[in-house]
Amino acid sequence: MDSYYQGVSEPTGAAFDVYKDFEQRAVAGEEFPKRPFKAFLDVGLVRTTTGNRVFGAMKGACDGGIYIPHSTKRFPGTKGKRYNAEAHRERIYGEHVDKYMKLLKDEDSEKFDKQFAKLSQFLNGRSLSDLYKSAFAAIRQNPERKTQDRQHPPVHQRQGNEIKTHTATYLRPVRLNNQERKERLKQKIANAQG
Repeated sequence: MDSYYQGVSEPTGAAFDVYKDFEQRAVAGEEFPKRPFKAFLDVGLVRTTTGNRVFGAMKGACDGGIYIPHSTKRFPGTKGKRYNAEAHRERIYGEHVDKYMKLLKDEDSEKFDKQFAKLSQFLNGRSLSDLYKSAFAAIRQNPERKTQDRQHPPVHQRQGNEIKTHTATYLRPVRLNNQERKERLKQKIANAQG
């Protein structure tokens, strides 16, 4: 199905609906073996405020070619009934974080080092939007997930009160029975009185 429903080649923030794209292509004469994969967004206990991250994840899934019925009123960049795709694009590419990093670097370098030291070292002079663009391109080029081989087999063995993993041995607290709890209480009372 991924060959029939490609989704968006580059995230622009513009509203994209796979089903509408499917209908337009079907009217033009293309034939499809199946309709697009349909999913529903279940936000659970997440607050559905405008600009919430859950809607960014949904937008990514829609741009990837999954049909999720939605409207743009909760996307970042929506004010009233008007949707601003450019503002949403800035959020997708992390330009708001870039602006904050520059502001913080100019105003309070100590706070900048505390928050963004590892990120700025990783970026090495590039912007976040460049990093995201290269990540999007790499995913489009090869969407297969790469599995990494473990350095060691998973070890989790229990021997009595000890749990042994590949790095260390941990002592597991043992549950006391009724008689042992009474004895422990008597011992605590005797220690407190004497």
